[in-house]
Amino acid sequence: MRMLKNKNITIEGIENIAENLRRIKEEIMLKMLKLGDKVEIININNLNGDYKGTIGQQGKIIMIDNVTNINKTYYTVNIPNTNKYVKIDEDKYIMDNRMVFLEENLKLVKKENDVKMNNKQEYINELEEIKNQQKQLAEKMELLQKKIERKDSQKESWNPKYGEKYYIIDKLGKANFMMSRSSIYDRTRINNLNCFKTQEEAERVAFEQLLHRKLKKFALENNNQEINWNIINQEKYRIYYDYEEQILVVDWTKSTKNLGQIYFTSKDVAEKSIEKFKDDLIRYFVSDK
Repeated sequence: MRMLKNKNITIEGIENIAENLRRIKEEIMLKMLKLGDKVEIININNLNGDYKGTIGQQGKIIMIDNVTNINKTYYTVNIPNTNKYVKIDEDKYIMDNRMVFLEENLKLVKKENDVKMNNKQEYINELEEIKNQQKQLAEKMELLQKKIERKDSQKESWNPKYGEKYYIIDKLGKANFMMSRSSIYDRTRINNLNCFKTQEEAERVAFEQLLHRKLKKFALENNNQEINWNIINQEKYRIYYDYEEQILVVDWTKSTKNLGQIYFTSKDVAEKSIEKFKDDLIRYFVSDK
């Protein structure tokens, strides 16, 4: 171990002392109050004796005055809602939230640099939020592109070629795939419009058909009279979706019949059908799946 000449102190010991002094200096600098620091009042005996607030109030240092001849430092702190009024004219006063304290009256709450770091963190958080929004937007764009592609494929007159896979709605109401052999069975399915390019298309049509049958069965079981379109004064109730308000609505007509629409003899019956089939109705009007 190396030793200093004529001193019983090691080099390592000196380095440790220097490190301790450095840490102490940093702690002292950290404790020194600076402009912009947020402080808490721990003693209500301020310089002017006009502080009407309570211990525990917090404010921000806006001015520091070092009086060298008496070795004192005065801190002007802006404390919101202290309601101190200062006379500026014979009958005019203004509200002044500034108070002057000695250092022993104050306790550091947050360094001004911490505020800057908080602002930096806010920027980081905002950036992350924008990135998340961009990701969500990209996912939405991808979903919309798929929907456009599905719509385009539906517009095309498509029939499976020999050896090509296609989908049908089977006897159980499920989407099932078949392999085209250009047989009479394949041609029959094509002619009956039970031939779909994708499983999603087949499942969607199967869902729509099943919901239509459910609503028709419910109307037959719950309507208190027969719907008769020759009776002009008979009110017929129907369900539609308001895309602006994003709600299911019951409407009525007397003489206008829409293609494929299920009608009910009363508003109460129509609302009960919404209550029973709400999830399916929302899916029908809002989703493409």
